[in-house]
Amino acid sequence: MNTTGFPSPAQGYEEKPIDLNCLLIKNPASTFIMKYEGDSQSPEGIFRGDYLVVDCSVKPVDGALVVLRHESDFICVRLQLSRSGTNQALYYTRLNKQYRCSEVFGCVKAVVRLV
Repeated sequence: MNTTGFPSPAQGYEEKPIDLNCLLIKNPASTFIMKYEGDSQSPEGIFRGDYLVVDCSVKPVDGALVVLRHESDFICVRLQLSRSGTNQALYYTRLNKQYRCSEVFGCVKAVVRLV
């Protein structure tokens, strides 16, 4: 082989390809990707057809964006912490009515939009 010139100074410093699994999923065994079909989260920047990366191992806290069961559906809401004396509970608002949160499926860790 006949080579001319000199090797690139950047040789050996090439970046690895981006792996979205490593970037978006911290706990693979407890992480799900769900397609969002609603309209109520557009103020949060989540639109119909977006994909939610939902981690079921994360404990929900005040202000967390979560997926939970509401009647027979999965919905995406922002939780609100309410304190009454020494008791505290998580609530969410849906259609201008407040509900006590009973079953959180998981916390939304990322939103992916395909264009």
